Amino acid sequence: MLMALDMFAFEIGTLPFTALQHACEWRHAQSERFAARPAAQFIGPGAETIELTGALWPGENIGSYSSLATIRDMADKGDAYVLVAGTGEVLGDFFIRKLDLRQELFFVDGAPRKWTFRCAHFRRVDPREAHPAIPASRRASELSCQKFVGFAALRVSRRTSETSIPPYFDFQL
Repeated sequence: MLMALDMFAFEIGTLPFTALQHACEWRHAQSERFAARPAAQFIGPGAETIELTGALWPGENIGSYSSLATIRDMADKGDAYVLVAGTGEVLGDFFIRKLDLRQELFFVDGAPRKWTFRCAHFRRVDPREAHPAIPASRRASELSCQKFVGFAALRVSRRTSETSIPPYFDFQL
């Protein structure tokens, strides 16, 4: 497996990519100053994209047409999927932003022998990372409180055997 996007595996039999381009941006705000260069301040991370390019040779058992349909269906849903490298590194939640297809080298009946593709993935913003001014330690404690609240609510609902919404717990951070 070269890479996995949720349950879809990029491999020789599905969509084998030959190149991967990973681009990251960082944002800096600028303000003009009189008789001096503009002042700049770092305001946070920018867009992160991963682009995969490759080719399908279905007659040679390299890739399959059904894989293109699967990727299109995933893109049509508009959901973010976990992208995992073949080495096991979790790259984050990405959604499919663009799929370019090109057909080449045709048979007599017009069917392509080769399809080239370019699939662009855009990283989704995690709501817990949405405000970089909040220190990471505080975001971590908020997350652990959310997990505790969910666990406590589950225990309360199991003890009482009620189907109503469990009580809300308010924790001071």
